[in-house]
Amino acid sequence: GRYSFTITKHGKPLCEVSLSVTGRHNIYNALACAAAADLAGLSAEDISRGLAAFRGAKRRMEYRGELGGAELYEDYGHHPTEIKTTLDGARGLREGGRLICVFQPHTYSRTKLLISGGGSLIQDVTSTKSVLYYLTVIKIAKLVEFCE
Repeated sequence: GRYSFTITKHGKPLCEVSLSVTGRHNIYNALACAAAADLAGLSAEDISRGLAAFRGAKRRMEYRGELGGAELYEDYGHHPTEIKTTLDGARGLREGGRLICVFQPHTYSRTKLLISGGGSLIQDVTSTKSVLYYLTVIKIAKLVEFCE
């Protein structure tokens, strides 16, 4: 899910942080940003406010809206590690909620990589009552029809 934590400097609290982005990797990103901002002379308040305001990179777990009670996010991750990281973050958004992942392959090689290198990813996704769909073409009308 989303994370809140205290950043410390030399063992003493520097600032409280509440991230607006998902994924454990974003904790490390926030720590690196906070260290750079502190070295640049920004105040603890500015660091905290700046990290809270960050909404993420475009097309990386980007909130796109709601349809039929389902929250829709878009993520461009196309490598098994990226997809797994995104799904791990998505699972924490709504406890007990159903997660549906739509994978749109752009190239044969990416699909082959996902299947050959991502076998454990597919097993992980399906074993948690999530559903993984492989679609070669996604049309909005079909996606809307599916979500209703």
